[in-house]
Amino acid sequence: MCRTSQPSFDDGMVNMQELSRAMAEALVNEIMLAQADELCDSSGKS
Repeated sequence: MCRTSQPSFDDGMVNMQELSRAMAEALVNEIMLAQADELCDSSGKS
């Protein structure tokens, strides 16, 4: 997973809503990637 700077407002405060959204998106992407890898691995074993 690549690291990016924390989303923040113009005053420097961290935008917690955007940070939470980005973390949830990264988690979902990792889960989907793992599921796709499992499908690809299992399709070659039939």
